[in-house]
Amino acid sequence: MAEEMSKKAIRLIIEGILEESLNKRLEAFVVKREKEIERVSLLERVIKVEEELKAQRELFFQRFEAIDKRFEDLIHYMDKRFSRLTWLISAGMAFIMLLMTVYKFIH
Repeated sequence: MAEEMSKKAIRLIIEGILEESLNKRLEAFVVKREKEIERVSLLERVIKVEEELKAQRELFFQRFEAIDKRFEDLIHYMDKRFSRLTWLISAGMAFIMLLMTVYKFIH
């Protein structure tokens, strides 16, 4: 009976020591894993932010190219319009000079 009592006492002591030791080790392991998960999570967020920045940069380049094309088209249109206007002014001036010349010959 005394032997059984000492076995139970030893068993309880060993279980207590194991429980404390395992609790400390599990706690340390969990803390370590949480830090690793946090670091990985942070890295994933950084990667996502970098990808989003890259996508935004590409969108900006596409928009700038579209704006450049629009300005080029506008310049081309204005050049056509200006050359047409210049031609009309020249033709009008030539017609007025012709009328003035004809008027001088008649009078």
